[in-house]
Amino acid sequence: MKKSIILMADNLEEFLDERREFLKRAGYTVITASNPVDAEKLLERGGIDLAILDIRMINDDDQDDVSGLELAEKYGHQTPIIMLTGYPTWENVKAALGRDMNGLSPAVDFLSKKEGPKMMIQAVDFTIENPRLKKNVLQEFQAESSQAFHEVLDKQGAEETTDMFQKSLNRTERELTQHRMEIADQSENYQKIAIRMGYIGLGVIVVGATFVVLGKTPLALLSGVAAAIFEAISVLFISRTVQASKQVEENYKELQEIYRASHLISICDTIDAKSKREDTKILIVEKLTGKWFS
Repeated sequence: MKKSIILMADNLEEFLDERREFLKRAGYTVITASNPVDAEKLLERGGIDLAILDIRMINDDDQDDVSGLELAEKYGHQTPIIMLTGYPTWENVKAALGRDMNGLSPAVDFLSKKEGPKMMIQAVDFTIENPRLKKNVLQEFQAESSQAFHEVLDKQGAEETTDMFQKSLNRTERELTQHRMEIADQSENYQKIAIRMGYIGLGVIVVGATFVVLGKTPLALLSGVAAAIFEAISVLFISRTVQASKQVEENYKELQEIYRASHLISICDTIDAKSKREDTKILIVEKLTGKWFS
């Protein structure tokens, strides 16, 4: 059972309710918002593994409404985001949004509402598993969406495709490794702060006990309050340390996925016969695209 939490935000409540039910059946926990204000409050609060945001969350007929993209630009650095659009193609989306779109590239994928719930669940499944890889693959193939990615695949050979996959994998590996180092450093800092606050809180408790012995009740009460504050801060940073450890674990799982895919591609280069090597690469491309972009 998937336990990931998904925020789905759309101003069309009937569509929102329908897709929420499909995602719930797929095992996800889904919270919803019908306007950008409520969606931002939920994103600000955190704890969301993926956000699915409608591009126009105020008025579907207003070409100047890019409220969903504005939220993606603001929160895309902390939460993987899939953008929803009622337009059937990426070209139509760009035409409708004009230059506003060119300055915004925070989403890992774009989905048309007409593509149906199955496509949405497939996109969600992979994005939850490895958002960095998905984004890098789309960037390497110069495709703005999974649909555009398949169009690129239809026009080029297996050799070029696997080379581009390998570049995407290598870039993602570097990003994940760097991110893991940053999380580890952050976790260490959280732990140091937690220990310091714990010691300070303990020291304040000792001081408070001394005031009690001396009969200085008001000072003893103040010491008790201060000790409680320091201990609460210590617990908060311990909690953040635990969260950082979980992020490192997830990071490790993503890296293992990268290593497996890289190994599949590298095996191809050991095959002497060119025709057989090409056939093998075609099979690997089908395997990778079927897993990540079907």
